[in-house]
Amino acid sequence: MSNEKEVNLLEQKVRSVKNIKVYGKEKLKENLVAGLKYTAPVVAIPITLSVLNNVFGIDFQVYNTSYVGDFLNNFYTALSEWDTSLVGVAAAMSGYGLGTAYETIRDINEMKKLKYYLRNKAIIKIGSEKDLSILDAENISKNELEDYVEKGRSKVLR
Repeated sequence: MSNEKEVNLLEQKVRSVKNIKVYGKEKLKENLVAGLKYTAPVVAIPITLSVLNNVFGIDFQVYNTSYVGDFLNNFYTALSEWDTSLVGVAAAMSGYGLGTAYETIRDINEMKKLKYYLRNKAIIKIGSEKDLSILDAENISKNELEDYVEKGRSKVLR
C-alpha cells in the first residue's frame, strides 16, 4: 500500500471517531475479548487440575522419582490444591484486568493525539521543519506535536 493511501485511511479512521468516550468503550470491549483469549487457558489449567484431583479423585502423580518426576509431582500438587489454584486464578485475572485497562488507556490517548494532529495539521506543518503526515504523528509524542503548534503559531503571528 502506498504511503498516501495509508495516510488517507488513517485520517479517515481518525475522522470517523466522533466521540472519544464511545471509542473508549468500543476499545475496552475489543481489549477485553482479546485478553480473554490469552487469559482463559491460563485460568483453566489450575481450576481443571483442582477439579480433577479434588472432585473426581484423578491423580497425575509421576512415579519416576528423577528430578523431572519430582518437579512434575510438586507442580501438580501445588496446582491441584484449591487455595493455590484460586490464588493463581486471581493473579491471572488481575493481570488481565490491568493489561486491559492499560491497553484501553493507551488506545484512547493515541486517538486523542491523532485527533489533535488533524485539528492542528496546518499549524504543525508551519511549525515543523519537515512535512509531517499523520503516520509521523503516530511515532512522536503529544508534547512534540504541541511544540510544533506553538512554533507554528509564533511564525504565523510574526
